[in-house]
Amino acid sequence: MYGFIESMNERSKNLVQKAGYEHIRSFLTVAFSRFNPKPDARVSKLPDEGKPGMMELLKGFYRDYSFFSTDYVFYDDRYYILREGDEIIAGVSVIPSAYKVYNIPGVWGWVIMKVLPGLHI
Repeated sequence: MYGFIESMNERSKNLVQKAGYEHIRSFLTVAFSRFNPKPDARVSKLPDEGKPGMMELLKGFYRDYSFFSTDYVFYDDRYYILREGDEIIAGVSVIPSAYKVYNIPGVWGWVIMKVLPGLHI
């Protein structure tokens, strides 16, 4: 059985349940802004000497997962951790990407494509 995300709308949730899937876990979505990001002292780049320990934590956490790979975990030295006290509670490998949107249909698409880029927020 596969799980589904509880934050789905009710219609999707019912459809998934009728298909025979089982609810496994819920999560809380936290909104944030990229317009005015605020630094958090608990976040830091993982130093080189911390990589072997982090690799062991990741392998232990994902040991029962079929499609987990460590091939690009520390790619381009962009791995960041979140600490609470001396304990690492989260980590992320940051691989930047860029997208180009060529068209968004409708009135709101026009506003997003023509008006928003000119605003200096």
